[in-house]
Amino acid sequence: MYLLFLGIITMYLPIVILLSPYVIHCQLSLSLQTYDGNDRESGLSFTENVCKGYRQKRNTSVCEKMHYELVSLHVQIQTAAAYAMLGKHHDTRQLLQKALEHAMPDGFLIPFIENYNYIKDVLNSINSITPEPFTDRIISLGSVYEQHCLRLSSHNPRPEILNVLNSREAEIVALITDHLSNREIAERLFLSEGTVKQYINQIYSKLMINGDTRTKRKQLAKLISSINKSST
Repeated sequence: MYLLFLGIITMYLPIVILLSPYVIHCQLSLSLQTYDGNDRESGLSFTENVCKGYRQKRNTSVCEKMHYELVSLHVQIQTAAAYAMLGKHHDTRQLLQKALEHAMPDGFLIPFIENYNYIKDVLNSINSITPEPFTDRIISLGSVYEQHCLRLSSHNPRPEILNVLNSREAEIVALITDHLSNREIAERLFLSEGTVKQYINQIYSKLMINGDTRTKRKQLAKLISSINKSST
């Protein structure tokens, strides 16, 4: 009898092992379908919370990765723009090609368009050799953006000292002088906080403002205040 019982277990055990994941999956699916959100003491709420926690962790990981990729992309393009202004076209080309490769899968256009005035010659050269719809779109939107900036500057000329800033940097300067924090500026302009910090560092560098963060902000505010007084 004992040997018969052992033989039955040996025969059916592999089947049970193979089917158990399917059974658990069915039970979990049924639980999530029938769960009404009221029974917080049951095992169903635990299952829901585990799934929710996993989704949140996965989404957080994706957002963090995208944040760092965007910051890296901005740094690459701004460095390429600086090289272009210095006449280092070979370095500009290399950086822009890398930036295009990184940006193309997700369609990140804005960083290129904001710096289009500085990178357009090299960008057009790259696109003439290896044309891409993504690069075509950057050039098309960049041209529109450039014309729009020219129209704005003709109506509201910027003080000469601020001409070293691009339109995005000038926009951030205006928000800094309105006493907005980096986080508030990021929310207002739909940028990451890291990207805003990168822009602010570029602004300080171009305006030759030195010191710690608080001192730099005070110097910038004082500079803008003096410009506003002299223009009135």
